[in-house]
Amino acid sequence: MNKNEQGFKKIEDSFCVLFTKGSYKQVEIYEREGLIFAKFGGGFIKVYQNGYTSKNEVVCKGINCMGVIWKEGAGGLEVQNESS
Repeated sequence: MNKNEQGFKKIEDSFCVLFTKGSYKQVEIYEREGLIFAKFGGGFIKVYQNGYTSKNEVVCKGINCMGVIWKEGAGGLEVQNESS
C-alpha cells in the first residue's frame, strides 16, 4: 500500500440511517482521507451532506456522531477537526 493511501477507519460510537427500497437500516460510519462513508453490503458508500450517497437508490436519512463537525468538501462530506 502506498504510504499516502489509507484504509477505512471506523468512527466510534457513530452511525447513520440509510433508506433504500422502502427499508431503513442503521449502519456504522467510517472515515477515509477525510471523507465520510457508510458500511453497505460488503463495502462502503460515500455520504454527502444533502443526504445523497454514491450508490443510486440509497439515501442517508441521518447521522449520529458525537464530537464531530461536518462540512461539505469537494469530494463529499468531510470530518473537520475542532481546531480547524
